[in-house]
Amino acid sequence: MRFLILFLFILSTSLIQAQEVLLESKIKKSIENVPAQVGVAIIINGKDTITVNNECHYPLMSVMKYPQALAVLHYLHQHNQPLSTKIFIPKEALLDDTYSPLRDKYPEGNTFVIRNFG
Repeated sequence: MRFLILFLFILSTSLIQAQEVLLESKIKKSIENVPAQVGVAIIINGKDTITVNNECHYPLMSVMKYPQALAVLHYLHQHNQPLSTKIFIPKEALLDDTYSPLRDKYPEGNTFVIRNFG
């Protein structure tokens, strides 16, 4: 019985890994002829991650602000927190080698109200 359970566990793990490899392969194929540097990260079941071109550092352009804002609003909603919630951004989070008007204005970090961000 233990052998059967172990075999099924190994089989299911192998199938999941094969599906992840297949997904990664499909992503790579779909972006191979795109005239841009594309990075993709997918979190599966809250623990497994598939990444493509993850070694690159991508700028957070305006197109990223909307989904980030949605993620913040979703987090606040899930945790029953108002837009007046304050967050502290420490100096260490304000990286030197990036474009950051926030860092330029508050080089030592600061506490911010989410409603006033942006």
